[in-house]
Amino acid sequence: MIEPAAGADRATLAKLAARIRGVGARSYLEVVSLDPKDGIAAAELAVDIGVDCLMGGTDMEGMSRAVRGRADFMPFVGRPSGHPTALRGTAAEVAADCSRARALGCAGVDLL
Repeated sequence: MIEPAAGADRATLAKLAARIRGVGARSYLEVVSLDPKDGIAAAELAVDIGVDCLMGGTDMEGMSRAVRGRADFMPFVGRPSGHPTALRGTAAEVAADCSRARALGCAGVDLL
C-alpha cells in the first residue's frame, strides 16, 4: 500500500477523493517535493486513490508514464526550488519544458 511522504495518510486522501467525486467535482493532488522519487510515489498514490489530476513534480517522463490514462498530469516546469517552491530558470527553459510536457501528452503545466 502506498503512503504519502507528508500530509494526510492514504486512507484519508482516498476518502476525500471519493467524496469529491461523489459530489461531481474533480480532485487534485499537488506534489511539492522536488525529489524525483517522491514524484513517482505521488503519481502511484494519485492513481491508487483515484485522483483526477496530479500537479507538480520534477520527473516529467516518469510521472507521466505512471499516471497515463488514469489521471491528468501537470508537471512543474522551469527550475523549481525552495520551500515554498518558487519558479527559477529562464523563459527559454520554461518554454522548452512546456513543449516537452505537451509532447508527453500532459494536460497542462504547474507554473509556479
